[in-house]
Amino acid sequence: MDPRELRRALPTLIKAEVEAPWGFAVDANPPEVGGMFVAYVVENSKAEKAGLMPGDQIVVANNSIVLGLPFERCLGLLRARQRPTALQQEQQQLLPLQLEVYRGPFPVLYGVPAFAALQRLGAVKELLSIGSDAEQQYIQQQQTPAVHTPAGRLTTLLQAAGTRNSEFF
Repeated sequence: MDPRELRRALPTLIKAEVEAPWGFAVDANPPEVGGMFVAYVVENSKAEKAGLMPGDQIVVANNSIVLGLPFERCLGLLRARQRPTALQQEQQQLLPLQLEVYRGPFPVLYGVPAFAALQRLGAVKELLSIGSDAEQQYIQQQQTPAVHTPAGRLTTLLQAAGTRNSEFF
């Protein structure tokens, strides 16, 4: 599928251009769904300033669709691109990441496979018990700026997440 077709199908995509150093971590969705999401955003980072938030589903990376792809392939498409430079320059310039993210209910984006993954993880009952109060809370949450709570050194957080498939950018 062409990224332009995907943009027409998902008009709620949010574009973000993130300069290096980026300051965010990604993690894999359940394998039966594929794709990846923003797991962590460093406070005051370029990723935060670009508008990325934890939970955002990365749908397009550098004009390539990553929606539903295996995590390793997603990472390959997300890896830094280098700007061509003169041979005598020792430092490489990194190009900005061009991202398009979806911020909304996971099952809406991935459909039946997402619902099955949530069911396997035991989250369906919680979703079905949500009423209109939860919808209002979600709308209010989307309109409220994110609050960051210091959680310690980033290296400690990343070491603690060593059992997951997180990748930091």
